Amino acid sequence: MPAGELAAVAGSYTGGPLRAAIAARGDRAWLTVQVGDKPVFDGALVWLGRDFAGGPEGVHGDSFARFLPATGKATAIAVGHRFLLDQLFRASELSGP
Repeated sequence: MPAGELAAVAGSYTGGPLRAAIAARGDRAWLTVQVGDKPVFDGALVWLGRDFAGGPEGVHGDSFARFLPATGKATAIAVGHRFLLDQLFRASELSGP
């Protein structure tokens, strides 16, 4: 994964009670998700361009995490299935109280 793309998606995001953190580990994007203080997922994401695949059960071709906007610093992550948005995470500095 290019370093510039990794830097553009790295950061903290919130979606309802969920908190997501994207960090660089080597040349990979690493996702940590928690509810309150309880970790619920910690693992590498598979880069597919501005989209990523990954999750507790591994890589699924129909599931995605899409960073928005399509270029530049990400301000949101749309997470879902090929035809259905399950969750929208917004960059923490953009989230309301």
